[in-house]
Amino acid sequence: DRFVQAATNQIGIFVRFEITESYNDGSSNLVSANTLVLFPAKFSRYVDFGASGTFLRSQYDIIDNEVLVEVWGAGGGGAYLNGSLTFAGSSGGYARDIVDMTSITTVAVTVGAGGAGGNNTGGGRNGKDGGTSSFGSYVEAVSTDTGGKDDALTDNTDSVTVAAILDKIYQQNVGRGTKGSLLLQGSMGGWTTSGTALGGLGLGGFKGDTTGLTTRVGEGGACLGAATGRSGFRGLVRIWY
Repeated sequence: DRFVQAATNQIGIFVRFEITESYNDGSSNLVSANTLVLFPAKFSRYVDFGASGTFLRSQYDIIDNEVLVEVWGAGGGGAYLNGSLTFAGSSGGYARDIVDMTSITTVAVTVGAGGAGGNNTGGGRNGKDGGTSSFGSYVEAVSTDTGGKDDALTDNTDSVTVAAILDKIYQQNVGRGTKGSLLLQGSMGGWTTSGTALGGLGLGGFKGDTTGLTTRVGEGGACLGAATGRSGFRGLVRIWY
């Protein structure tokens, strides 16, 4: 059976254990009976927002009026290779914090979309930036300037030297956590002068098979050479309660 513990508003589960003696004549005797009450541990359950929406406090059995929130920004799109040095998209940032829900009933949840890949048909060869993800004003990870850049060596007027390449790599941006108690930056996308480059890997190791998700989260899109770049992967907001 289920009941509510008033002190913490937790949902509990009664589990009854009985020991019974059985006799040859078919009768039986209850020797002892004990009842165990099980409660979920704090932050042992979670809900994922793969798209923007609203978190309603009343729908969840929150322990001690606190939730642990993880936020991933979206990855930027990979560029279309046209110049001498081209980048794949960088990954989004990551942020985490515990939020006191005592006086909060609803929170707006924003989940950033992955940036579109660059193309050669008028949409711009640079990959587009990923979108910012947030849990209200409490936890946030931005993806500013995460789109891969095409022709980073200025239309082939810069020499393709190790020093020039390293300088451009240093200038590339990645997503960053901006609000929360733990703030991490994403990883830079790969670069290429002639072929394919992989996008920056998303933080947290999300790979569908271990999280129940069907897509990767926060990764940058690949550069596929002289072809439309891959789009970055969307962000995520995960709320533990």
